Amino acid sequence: MFNIKKTLKDNRVLLKNNIALTITSVIEKILLLLTAVFLARYLGVADYGKWGLVLSFCAIISIINDYGLRIDMMRKISKSFSKIKTEIGNVMILSVIISTALIIITIFLPSAILDGEIKSLCIVILAAGIFNGVSGALMNTFSAKQMMEYNSFVRVASATLMIIGYLGVIFFHQGLMALAIVTLINRALISIIVMFLVRKKFSINTLIIKPEMWKSLLLSAIPFTIGFAISRIYFKIDMVMMSWMNTGDFQLGLYNATTNIIVNLQFLPLTFGYTIFPILSSLSMTSKSFVEKYNRYIKISLAIVLPIAIIIALFPSLILNIIFGKSYETGALSLRILSLFLLFSAVTIVQKNRLSATGHQKLIIKVMFAGIILNILMNLYFIKAFGYVGASITTVISEFVTMVIFTILIMRMKD
Repeated sequence: MFNIKKTLKDNRVLLKNNIALTITSVIEKILLLLTAVFLARYLGVADYGKWGLVLSFCAIISIINDYGLRIDMMRKISKSFSKIKTEIGNVMILSVIISTALIIITIFLPSAILDGEIKSLCIVILAAGIFNGVSGALMNTFSAKQMMEYNSFVRVASATLMIIGYLGVIFFHQGLMALAIVTLINRALISIIVMFLVRKKFSINTLIIKPEMWKSLLLSAIPFTIGFAISRIYFKIDMVMMSWMNTGDFQLGLYNATTNIIVNLQFLPLTFGYTIFPILSSLSMTSKSFVEKYNRYIKISLAIVLPIAIIIALFPSLILNIIFGKSYETGALSLRILSLFLLFSAVTIVQKNRLSATGHQKLIIKVMFAGIILNILMNLYFIKAFGYVGASITTVISEFVTMVIFTILIMRMKD
């Protein structure tokens, strides 16, 4: 009877967390898309390209600060919550140190890599990363205790405050630096909110700092960082390479707009993948049910995005005009090409969940890393030859090759 009660309780917690995360993701995506629409229309193609470059550069160089340390911390405190004061304290201090180091590095980067305006914007966004690291570490206390409703509240609050701040910038006709400052203020406010919630819920008033732990914390975060870095770099590296290859702000703006649409639409297969993961994890890889469910999930994932991909492929100019404005219609070819990425990624998302469910995370990292290297190498030619359209081509080819490799590996596992 005890086990039955525990199982029912676990299922209720899982259902509650799934509902909270799904609703939050929908609201957050809507708010982020609205933010992108307002900014794209207000800034114009060139400045929107600059803004996309700033966010891409900062996202790439701050990967370990944004994710690796925090996910490793969540794993540890999930097993032993008594360590929370030590884990939070040291992860927060490391996040501040890393963010500060990244700011210093950026300041001394040559103008050939980042020009004056872009560098200044990056410094402000990286400063916002200090607060992001603090709030992220604190939010992991709720994740570890499976209290996802608190994480959901913070995510929605952050997106809401951000769009309000950006609308203020638009209303008062300010520029890119004002957007960066609003981002910094937003991260600071969210940190204060999270501090209040954690202190109220868990009565954490003091933290324990142990510098001797820092090396082991950094080393243990590496596997998580690598996996996250690979998934984040896909579109971000294209923007950075386009800047270094001097394609121009206008092309950066067009690519930023087209990829924004695709990234936001990826929420659909990603949510589906999150849902099927525990189901696949509960089954034996060699069972007939496992194979049947996996094949069915591939078809369902494709069915979710296929109608959307067809609409995008048929009416890219109309979609860009409606969402971002007429000046972005030039990016129609890029969006049409990237509609294929949506299809291929719908398959690879299920494939990665299948491999993760059977303990093949290292294999996923290796294949994804190979895809990134392929993307970078092809960019050297395709961006130079075709600009932002070339970046779209390499992204699609890389995802297709990744899908094929996963398919071959999975088929061999069945033998």
